[in-house]
Amino acid sequence: MPDEALASFYNGKSVLVTGANGFVALYLIPRLIRLGSTVYGIDLQEHARIQGYDYHCCNLLDFIRIKEVIGQCQPDLVFHLASKSSVGSSWTHAWETIESNTKSTYHLFKALDDYHHAVKLLLTSSGEVYGPIGNRKALESDNLNPMNPYAVSKASMEMIAHSFGDNKINYIIARSYNHTGPGRLATFFEASVAKRFAEAKMMHRSTVNLNVGNITNIRDYSDVRDVVVKYLLLLCQAGNRNIYNVCSGIGIMLKDIISNLERITDITAHIDVEESKLRKNDIPYFVGANSIKIETIPIDTTIRDLFESFLK
Repeated sequence: MPDEALASFYNGKSVLVTGANGFVALYLIPRLIRLGSTVYGIDLQEHARIQGYDYHCCNLLDFIRIKEVIGQCQPDLVFHLASKSSVGSSWTHAWETIESNTKSTYHLFKALDDYHHAVKLLLTSSGEVYGPIGNRKALESDNLNPMNPYAVSKASMEMIAHSFGDNKINYIIARSYNHTGPGRLATFFEASVAKRFAEAKMMHRSTVNLNVGNITNIRDYSDVRDVVVKYLLLLCQAGNRNIYNVCSGIGIMLKDIISNLERITDITAHIDVEESKLRKNDIPYFVGANSIKIETIPIDTTIRDLFESFLK
């Protein structure tokens, strides 16, 4: 869908973005501004990472505060991006992850339910909710079988949304898979590896040592810029309570990301598997069936852009 068609929907709308200082929001918010929306963002930090919209420091665990913000911005549309988003750290902070993601989602829906106008909301869930389903692509119709605390929290967020499904909140669920690009935190695998290669490049080294977990796992990666387009399309076009995988539909082995970076940089990686980086209940094949067809950025371009972002 061209920007002109998107603008016909988003222009003049009041849009609330939770997790406004997060990775996806750094791309979503500028796009919404260009489309003519009046954007309001909330996050935990005192100040916004980017400018040009109305930012509010707000903890979604504080129900009174989120009600105040919603009363001030009076949203037509909501992108609920905020959550604790690391599978790895969810094992260390299991209950904190589950409690934070579910309670914040309940507070948001409850505050919107108390609000006197109909809203349309995109809830960002995860493909992790499917759990292991073998060597095939996950379908939206598959049963939920979350196998880690992060996935449990995302499945719970979906259930909370369904509990508000008979009122004036019109919601769509996006089950997102891995997405990356410039701005991705180095706490995530592909960004941490790209950063190490960038550091080696800047120091004119011909080799880089990598301590990794299981790099034979297959994952579904999208460019964050493509994910933003899909989120915009879903909130614009999808019907109430519909669920969509947001993914590429293409599996890539994690070690191939390392090989890609070796080709880009002409730097050789020496790889050591570190036992502490191996995850419990790890899913060897994690790929979604892609039903949202758009022209996408090739993963090789995404990885190159990610690498170059660490050179700056």
